[in-house]
Amino acid sequence: MTLRRWMWIFVVIGLAALALAGAGRWLLAWPGAAVGTWAGIGAGYLLGAALLALMPRWWRQHCDEMYAQPAGRRYLRALWPIMVAYSLTLFLSLWR
Repeated sequence: MTLRRWMWIFVVIGLAALALAGAGRWLLAWPGAAVGTWAGIGAGYLLGAALLALMPRWWRQHCDEMYAQPAGRRYLRALWPIMVAYSLTLFLSLWR
Protein backbone atom coordinates (compact mmCIF):
# COMPACT_ATOMS: atom_id res chain seq x y z
CA MET A 1 0.00 0.00 0.00
CA THR A 2 1.36 3.38 -0.95
CA LEU A 3 1.71 6.37 1.35
CA ARG A 4 -0.80 8.28 -0.78
CA ARG A 5 -3.38 5.63 0.02
CA TRP A 6 -2.51 5.86 3.73
CA MET A 7 -2.97 9.61 3.51
CA TRP A 8 -6.52 9.19 2.19
CA ILE A 9 -7.28 6.55 4.82
CA PHE A 10 -6.15 9.05 7.47
CA VAL A 11 -8.41 11.72 5.95
CA VAL A 12 -11.43 9.39 6.03
CA ILE A 13 -10.76 8.31 9.63
CA GLY A 14 -10.22 11.94 10.70
CA LEU A 15 -13.43 13.13 9.09
CA ALA A 16 -15.36 10.19 10.56
CA ALA A 17 -14.03 10.98 14.04
CA LEU A 18 -14.99 14.64 13.65
CA ALA A 19 -18.45 13.63 12.44
CA LEU A 20 -18.79 11.36 15.47
CA ALA A 21 -17.75 14.25 17.73
CA GLY A 22 -20.34 16.49 16.08
CA ALA A 23 -23.05 13.85 16.42
CA GLY A 24 -22.09 13.34 20.04
CA ARG A 25 -22.25 17.06 20.70
CA TRP A 26 -25.51 17.96 18.98
CA LEU A 27 -27.48 14.73 18.58
CA LEU A 28 -26.42 12.42 21.41
CA ALA A 29 -25.68 14.98 24.16
CA TRP A 30 -22.36 13.38 25.13
CA PRO A 31 -20.25 14.94 27.89
CA GLY A 32 -17.71 17.48 26.76
CA ALA A 33 -14.76 15.19 27.47
CA ALA A 34 -16.01 12.49 25.09
CA VAL A 35 -16.70 15.04 22.36
CA GLY A 36 -13.26 16.58 22.88
CA THR A 37 -11.62 13.16 22.71
CA TRP A 38 -13.20 12.33 19.36
CA ALA A 39 -12.49 15.83 18.03
CA GLY A 40 -8.85 15.43 19.07
CA ILE A 41 -8.62 12.04 17.38
CA GLY A 42 -10.08 13.52 14.20
CA ALA A 43 -7.76 16.50 14.25
CA GLY A 44 -4.78 14.21 14.89
CA TYR A 45 -5.58 12.02 11.91
CA LEU A 46 -6.07 15.06 9.67
CA LEU A 47 -2.72 16.43 10.85
CA GLY A 48 -1.12 13.07 10.07
CA ALA A 49 -2.65 13.15 6.59
CA ALA A 50 -1.27 16.66 6.06
CA LEU A 51 2.20 15.52 7.11
CA LEU A 52 2.01 12.58 4.71
CA ALA A 53 0.95 14.96 1.93
CA LEU A 54 3.91 17.27 2.66
CA MET A 55 6.45 14.43 2.69
CA PRO A 56 9.10 14.83 -0.02
CA ARG A 57 8.56 12.75 -3.14
CA TRP A 58 11.88 10.88 -2.82
CA TRP A 59 10.95 9.81 0.71
CA ARG A 60 7.49 8.62 -0.36
CA GLN A 61 9.03 6.60 -3.20
CA HIS A 62 11.58 5.05 -0.84
CA CYS A 63 8.87 4.05 1.66
CA ASP A 64 6.62 2.70 -1.08
CA GLU A 65 9.47 0.56 -2.43
CA MET A 66 10.49 -0.62 1.03
CA TYR A 67 6.98 -1.73 2.04
CA ALA A 68 6.34 -3.35 -1.35
CA GLN A 69 9.00 -5.96 -0.58
CA PRO A 70 7.98 -9.18 1.23
CA ALA A 71 9.89 -8.26 4.41
CA GLY A 72 8.14 -4.89 4.56
CA ARG A 73 4.72 -6.50 4.14
CA ARG A 74 5.49 -9.02 6.90
CA TYR A 75 6.57 -6.16 9.15
CA LEU A 76 3.32 -4.28 8.58
CA ARG A 77 1.22 -7.42 9.11
CA ALA A 78 2.95 -7.96 12.46
CA LEU A 79 2.85 -4.29 13.50
CA TRP A 80 -0.76 -3.29 12.80
CA PRO A 81 -2.60 -5.66 15.16
CA ILE A 82 -0.24 -4.68 17.97
CA MET A 83 -0.72 -0.96 17.31
CA VAL A 84 -4.50 -1.28 17.13
CA ALA A 85 -4.55 -3.22 20.41
CA TYR A 86 -2.30 -0.60 22.02
CA SER A 87 -4.51 2.26 20.81
CA LEU A 88 -7.67 0.58 22.08
CA THR A 89 -6.04 -0.21 25.41
CA LEU A 90 -4.88 3.38 25.77
CA PHE A 91 -8.30 4.73 24.88
CA LEU A 92 -10.05 2.38 27.32
CA SER A 93 -7.61 3.22 30.10
CA LEU A 94 -8.50 6.91 29.80
CA TRP A 95 -12.24 6.27 29.66
CA ARG A 96 -13.91 7.03 32.98
